[in-house]
Amino acid sequence: MKYLLRTALACSAFIPLCLMADTPKGMMLYLSDSAVVNGKQVTSSSAAIFPNDTVQTAKNHARVAYLGADVAIDEDTQIKVGDNFVQLNQGSLLVIDNNAQIEIRANDVTIMPADVSPTQFEIRDVNHHLEVIAQKGDLIIKDCRGHRSLAEGKEGKRDDRAKCGAAPPDAKGPLLNMTEAKVAGGVVGAGLLIWLLQGGPSTPAPASPVQP
Repeated sequence: MKYLLRTALACSAFIPLCLMADTPKGMMLYLSDSAVVNGKQVTSSSAAIFPNDTVQTAKNHARVAYLGADVAIDEDTQIKVGDNFVQLNQGSLLVIDNNAQIEIRANDVTIMPADVSPTQFEIRDVNHHLEVIAQKGDLIIKDCRGHRSLAEGKEGKRDDRAKCGAAPPDAKGPLLNMTEAKVAGGVVGAGLLIWLLQGGPSTPAPASPVQP
């Protein structure tokens, strides 16, 4: 009885965290307006999602909340979620990772924090051009040519047609060319960052047909 009482008191103090703990890896979806989840329009402000679910935004924002990380989804973006990764199919993301080391996958490239220290980075994959900006903390970039580091304040770009084994004839150098980041926050903008940090509702409704 005392244990149940302590648990109830803990949940009353951290309601969003306790709700997220009921879903695989704590995955929750929060919406600024609406989104398409697995081909179905969702208009509730929050929803539970599960591995292999797809999310598509139009002229609106969304975010996937993991335990220890948030992935903000910009307008006109499509993703597929996993229990410890997000697959970016098209569009732009802002990742704020405190201790979860969530991976972002874009075609044959994988981006993840170099360690468990707080990290913030942006990714854009639009019209065959991939861009990664390390705003806070260092990143690890993985592709068919191995592992490389992207230091804080650096950005990496490539022609996204240059997949492993399918590089265009004029492609030169590494798949991801790294330079100084010219514009911090240039992918998703300050407005989405503010909305992301504001959090979301604490009463989820299942959006996925897959139940735990």
